[in-house]
Amino acid sequence: MGVDEKHNEAVALIGGLILKNLQILQFNAHEVFELQCPKPRVGNNIIKHNGKSVFLAGAIFPTLALFNHSCDPSVVRYFCGPYIVVKAVKNIKKGEEVAENYGPIFTTVPKEKRQANLKEQYWFDCTCVPCQQNWPLYEEMTENYMRFKCDSDRPCPNVVAVPYDCQEFMIKCGLCEQHTNILKGLKSLQVRQINELIADFKSINFLLNYGRF
Repeated sequence: MGVDEKHNEAVALIGGLILKNLQILQFNAHEVFELQCPKPRVGNNIIKHNGKSVFLAGAIFPTLALFNHSCDPSVVRYFCGPYIVVKAVKNIKKGEEVAENYGPIFTTVPKEKRQANLKEQYWFDCTCVPCQQNWPLYEEMTENYMRFKCDSDRPCPNVVAVPYDCQEFMIKCGLCEQHTNILKGLKSLQVRQINELIADFKSINFLLNYGRF
């Protein structure tokens, strides 16, 4: 084997290793950031915090890299010193996938833009529930609908939107196609409102009895 052939093999090997590591960084690296909060300023009886998230570096976390993406993630992550902390933000059933968010989230970024960003950076088409059902942005949500978690016998992450003037109580889920009994949710909401009223009544009664009202 000549010198040129050995040189070409070495170049190909090194180039392949560089490419592999660049791809690992592109698809698996997480940004390392910290929340910097300078001393709050007080003005007009209002305390103003000018904290901001500051990017420090990129790092590979092998376990965290196993998490798939969802535009409605199950967890959030933050840093505590040199450690990254992953915390659940919703109830997760046994056997249900635990997904994190790669950047775009359904509440603030339209579906078309989310999917374009994910396709460009991570090379996949997102098929999470918010993308499948084209969930609205927060600013587009109205108060004309009640929303109930699908209570299908099989795990279903969908939220069933029901108009306030709906006369039915068995509503078909658009994802799993099973029916959700919204009476249970309405009863739970009613109990919660009653408990809040009782708590308010006790507070008022306490103030009246002790002359603080």
